[in-house]
Amino acid sequence: MGWTERRSGGWRACWREGTRRCSSVAFPSQALAKAELRQRETILAAQSPVSRSALIPWAELVQRFMASRSGTTEGHQKQARTMLGRLAITHGWQSAADPTVAQLRALKAGEYRHVRALLREAAILGQPVAPGLLILRRRRERAHSAPAMLTDARVAAIVAKAYRWSRDDGLLLDLVATYGHRLSSLLPLKVRDLDAVAGTLTMHVKSGDVVRRPILPATAAALAKHCKKKKPDDLIFSSHLGRPWRCGNEFSSWVQHSVSGSKATGAGEGVVALRKYATTRLYRACGDAKTVAEIQGRRTPSLVLTIYAQTDDAAMRGALAALPPIANGNPKTAH
Repeated sequence: MGWTERRSGGWRACWREGTRRCSSVAFPSQALAKAELRQRETILAAQSPVSRSALIPWAELVQRFMASRSGTTEGHQKQARTMLGRLAITHGWQSAADPTVAQLRALKAGEYRHVRALLREAAILGQPVAPGLLILRRRRERAHSAPAMLTDARVAAIVAKAYRWSRDDGLLLDLVATYGHRLSSLLPLKVRDLDAVAGTLTMHVKSGDVVRRPILPATAAALAKHCKKKKPDDLIFSSHLGRPWRCGNEFSSWVQHSVSGSKATGAGEGVVALRKYATTRLYRACGDAKTVAEIQGRRTPSLVLTIYAQTDDAAMRGALAALPPIANGNPKTAH
């Protein structure tokens, strides 16, 4: 089994015969190199078939593959190992000879990259891989339109529905939709972390730092009223179940299923969408990514612009309408 490489002089078909690495002459295009590689794979498959008894089990292949990727972090290796094991169970793969072209085409982009890299490692070890699988180029998926931005009315309706479940849930979701804070920073908050007079919350952020962040007077008053009968070491937010939320994922899942209903409809109206909505409002209000990052407890202001801040057609048209004309004296371009 082999692959194609682009070197000086053109594209070359590359393959292994045992432990020896071989390559073809240079071709002017990758298509010609792939055609040469397919022909070479057919010849090699006919000359030296591999018996099923020599197959390396999929689990052992995964272990060898992970050992060869020593440069990756332990967390990434664990994630990749779990993914490859899950795919093997789903598709019934027992060795490198089992995956098919149709199965690889149906994989997600990240899954496809890991499986193809593992199969290349298997080919180096002399394992049989379906012809053409290693040079397969995944078809580009049709671009999906981005979900529409949440409107003020829709967010108000979602928060109001959370309040109907319990005041704790409503206040928690209100903070998410107003400030865009992480649930991992909000759920552990205790009564002593609230300073209603100064209008601040002391919270642990993702970097591990403990920071004090300002909140609106209305938010401070609502939280102070909510915590009036609680002790300083009590959690600010419980749940409608009468116990604290176990983790942010539990709360997010509840929002998707029971509050916004986005799990059933597929609309982007979960906690992440509410955080993006909050970030967009904050950025439009101040126009400074650094200020928004400080309010939300982020270390990198670039995330505000690249991931969380959103725009839509109305915002773009409004920005263009606000542009002053260029005074260049040209009547054709003057507004």
